[in-house]
Amino acid sequence: MDSTNQQLLRTPDLSSGRVCLAEAQSAGRGRRGRGWVATPCHNILLSMNWRFETGPASLAGLSLAAGVAVVRALEDFGVQGAGLKWPNDILRDGRKLAGLLIDVRAETGGPSVVVLGLGLNVYLAPADAAHIDQPWTALRDFLPAPVDRNRLAALLIVHVHEMFRVFERDGFAAFRAEWERRHLYAGKPVRLQSGHEDLFGTVEGIDTQGGLRVRAVGGELRTFHSGDVSLRAAH
Repeated sequence: MDSTNQQLLRTPDLSSGRVCLAEAQSAGRGRRGRGWVATPCHNILLSMNWRFETGPASLAGLSLAAGVAVVRALEDFGVQGAGLKWPNDILRDGRKLAGLLIDVRAETGGPSVVVLGLGLNVYLAPADAAHIDQPWTALRDFLPAPVDRNRLAALLIVHVHEMFRVFERDGFAAFRAEWERRHLYAGKPVRLQSGHEDLFGTVEGIDTQGGLRVRAVGGELRTFHSGDVSLRAAH
């Protein structure tokens, strides 16, 4: 997450990665410049970096692969019903449970250093939740037992580390089919906002680079890429 975080754990070497966990953050960032709201000492705020020897062109679909890793970790923890919303949100019951953000620092031909930030809601105090402008949920809202954040963080680190390792070797192709199966909006009508454009259509999956394919109401098939659009269910 943010460099001003209060750090709980720093692992100096985890293959080519480094992990940082925080109890609080002073400037949490979400996608498209939004803030990330988290009640201190109650949630999972995690960042992990990874060095790829290739350039940024080889990293297409990485944020989607990370979403797969997070859902796998949640399932290992006992969370059922979580799924993915393109490009990098984890939802349960239509409400946001976690979000991902990836920063890439790279030369055209490599290497590339990726910093993956994850915010996962375990508990949000009412005063903090009042600042969130979209439907949200937290683990404490539906899990029957207290949440062991240490165990959950360990599962997330293991699965994200494995995702980086596999992605480095096989790219997004190793995750594409599973991402499609876990996409909560697959085959559904959606509304996309891209700049000043509103588009209504039906999701027809993702391409090999992780771009979202949408069949517009008029019949045109269009592809959108991470950071371009806001995706909502059509009403």
